[in-house]
Amino acid sequence: MAKPPPDEGIVLRDLAREDLPRILSWRASRELYGWLAGDFRPSSAEAEEAWFARYEANRARERRYAICLADDGEHIGNVYLLDIDPTDRKAQFHIFIAAAAHRARGYGGAALRHALAIAFGDLDLLRVTLAVLEDNAAAIALYEKTGFQRIGSRAHRKDGAQHTLIDMALARPDYADAAR
Repeated sequence: MAKPPPDEGIVLRDLAREDLPRILSWRASRELYGWLAGDFRPSSAEAEEAWFARYEANRARERRYAICLADDGEHIGNVYLLDIDPTDRKAQFHIFIAAAAHRARGYGGAALRHALAIAFGDLDLLRVTLAVLEDNAAAIALYEKTGFQRIGSRAHRKDGAQHTLIDMALARPDYADAAR
């Protein structure tokens, strides 16, 4: 495994079936989904079990991690590397910090750095992409500070309203430069 960044108050661990009740409760939060690109859709225990089974069957193309506080192990969000393409050596990045009390405390940036260490280290990827809502200025600033570049934008319907997604990408050389 790639050497993770210095301890920044969080650790990443593989998502586990035991996390599903907590994730189910997070999916019921309209406030959380306000920051995410996906539509707000409350789930069910059965749907979460099916989601987790699909993930377990597809681990070669997906890495899903729980973001946990280093001091007490509290699970505060998730970070994903999805659509991992071993031929083109790229993946898509997704993240959320579930509870508002844990946002704007540096945990998302720490989780981003840990996930990128995995992507460019363990997985030996060349490129990581993401999409972020245009009005999420704090996330965009963090991504740009980390070396992500804007590569485009597109119209996006979310919960019946029109939004704009900003597409961003980080290439391995830009990651290395930003990590210095």
